[in-house]
Amino acid sequence: MSEGTNATILLVDDEETILKMAGQRLRHAGYRVLTAANGTMGLVLAKAEHPDVIVLDVNMPSMNGHIVLQTLKSDRQTQDIPVIMLTAAGGETDVTNTIASGATCYLHKPYQSKELLEEVSMAVERHQITHGRAPSAEQTPESIMEEPSTDSGEELSA
Repeated sequence: MSEGTNATILLVDDEETILKMAGQRLRHAGYRVLTAANGTMGLVLAKAEHPDVIVLDVNMPSMNGHIVLQTLKSDRQTQDIPVIMLTAAGGETDVTNTIASGATCYLHKPYQSKELLEEVSMAVERHQITHGRAPSAEQTPESIMEEPSTDSGEELSA
């Protein structure tokens, strides 16, 4: 297991399986993980905890990920937090519009956990550098990805 990166990741998804599997994988990589089962709770946690990265599902009941993203990016307290969007749907236009709205990247479900870790690691590193908290040598994306993995390439999907 990688030594902690001191980075906090907020996972927002209405699928309990995704919260558990992705959360476990991120914790194994040394991240502090917060979870929210809906957009409203995600917004509350984002403001209260100011995580380094938010991993946000698009398709959720009551408040979908696009609304959450728009709310995050329009709030001075949360506008600088990188957001990685997850979806089982979405065409090229949706991806383009989401990135234009402020998302850092867009992952399609099912995705490999390694892919999520790589995107989170890059987003954390950029966020920490832009906020004067450069990662140490042990905290680089390469060191996180080089650790022996028990991940057999399992896909995380809704």
